[in-house]
Amino acid sequence: MTGALWFLLWRSLRGRLVRKVRRLREPRYLIGFLVGAGWLGFWFSHAFSGGDLPLRLGLPEQVLRELAGPLADGVQLAVCTLIALLLAIWWALPFGKHAIELSEAELHLLLPAPLPRRRLIQYAMLRSQPAVAFGAAIITVVAGVREPLAVARTFAATWLVLSLWDLHGKARSLWLAQLDQLPARAAWRRRLTLWAVVAGVTLLLTLAVAQVAAAALADPSWSTQRLDGETLARLLDRHVATARRGLLGWLLTPLLWLTGPWFAHARPGAGALVGAAVWVPPSLLLLLHHEWVVRSQARFEEAALASARRRSRAADPAARYWRGSARRRRAHPFRLPPGAGAEVAIVWKNLLQVHRWPLAWSGAAIAGVATAALLACAVGLAPPWTARVLLITGAAMLALPPLLTPRSVRCDLRADLLKVEVVRTWPLPAWRFFLAQAASPALLASLQSLAGALLIVAVVGADAVGVLPGGALPAPPAAGIGGTTPLFAAVALTAAALPWSAALALLGSLLENLAALLFPSWVELGLQRKQAAARTGQNMLVFLALSLLMAAALAPAAAVVAAWLAIRLWLWQLPLRAWELVLLAWVALVPVLAVLAALVSFGARAWERLDPSAEILGGRP
Repeated sequence: MTGALWFLLWRSLRGRLVRKVRRLREPRYLIGFLVGAGWLGFWFSHAFSGGDLPLRLGLPEQVLRELAGPLADGVQLAVCTLIALLLAIWWALPFGKHAIELSEAELHLLLPAPLPRRRLIQYAMLRSQPAVAFGAAIITVVAGVREPLAVARTFAATWLVLSLWDLHGKARSLWLAQLDQLPARAAWRRRLTLWAVVAGVTLLLTLAVAQVAAAALADPSWSTQRLDGETLARLLDRHVATARRGLLGWLLTPLLWLTGPWFAHARPGAGALVGAAVWVPPSLLLLLHHEWVVRSQARFEEAALASARRRSRAADPAARYWRGSARRRRAHPFRLPPGAGAEVAIVWKNLLQVHRWPLAWSGAAIAGVATAALLACAVGLAPPWTARVLLITGAAMLALPPLLTPRSVRCDLRADLLKVEVVRTWPLPAWRFFLAQAASPALLASLQSLAGALLIVAVVGADAVGVLPGGALPAPPAAGIGGTTPLFAAVALTAAALPWSAALALLGSLLENLAALLFPSWVELGLQRKQAAARTGQNMLVFLALSLLMAAALAPAAAVVAAWLAIRLWLWQLPLRAWELVLLAWVALVPVLAVLAALVSFGARAWERLDPSAEILGGRP
């Protein structure tokens, strides 16, 4: 029976690989795969080649040789401390995926079979090994090691850490599942015991870290001696050795064993292969976790089946709707009047696919957070640089959403084309339908830009009336900004930027929807994006093509702005006033509006020519 499970595991893995390879027969998958793989290879070969990151930071080789051992020990201690804190939070809060993740077909096949419980759990554990091995390979590539033996050692050490983390997660999930099967009183006793242990360990860990930090800060050698490479190495080695021998080292002993193979090579005198003694403790931890998982008496069958059904339903766009409460399902972004046009209904429907928070509530939340931050800065509860952070945040909210939201938010034709047999029957003129579909991401981006503009004006206005403390914002030049006050300049700049933000957002959304309509096989459809090498390459190609088209569409407006600035500043040698930016922005927007109208007309004709029956029958529309 064990051979049958190995055969099933191998055939499942082989089937996935063969299916992906066969897709490469189609040019769109082959080109996308080559582009995606080339992009990943480029970054891996350039950003992580060599493995000597400190050398690229300008540290001398002699200093690196002296600091290698103490730095490795110190970094290992810090990493283990962070992992211990994460484990404490992980055990205290019952969140995470189910331990035994099998597909619904596998469960229906394996559960009725005469299989021991141990073999079934081991099969589920082996199913996660391809992902673990792939993650270990990626981390090994990123680590930048070159020697074959060092590559093998790094891969083995990484595989040990990831496999043990996977087994620990499964053991924790089975332990939590077993609590649901116990009587309420016994389950609460175990939970309280767990929380007491987690709280005690966290308290001891905090005290140990505070003790090590206090001892290091109290050492006068940091300031009285010349900190060359040898002295710094000696100080680090002394304090790290003291920490490892103290309470912190005792608490972190299992994690120090686990990460030992990873950091052993950084110490002086370590070769490509470290001694077998470093590998024995993590291997024993792996075996102990394996036995912990396979000997668990938790009944996982029904929970695993429910988890498999939830994962299969997650691909349905309506799954998120039914997971919400009845009150949340009645929420909507804005009130849809009974007499509203079909275009407003399409925008309303598309926004529901993003979130069900009312737009007014989102705006009120942003305004409340900004107001609270400004008041805290004004009364001294927040540092003065809080105002600068708010100003930078407002500028980012004003500039970035028109460029990013139409690409990332897919509540338009990229989602509705999967239901083309329903959408095609809507009684709506083509140009109004196409414009309504593209308006949904553009509306979200425009509202975010509006919030950013209001935040900028609020911060500058608060500084202008003297609410903020002195020095919160940079002092304006003596001649003013554009011949006026900072507040009027901020109002003029935001008034000039807002129409351009809306136009850029609509332009990007129209191009995305037009690409989905003309090249549906190249544009990823649906609300969720799939992560694969071929899809990554296809998305990169589509993004590059749409970026070039957007640049071409903005070229006339750029020419108008460049001509006006050349005449104003170079030919006439007149300073540019702030109020002129608003006029210049609206004048330069005219050719962009013409491009938008042309795109809407072209998209409407493409929608009218779309024939779903021809696509289904294999013909050409």
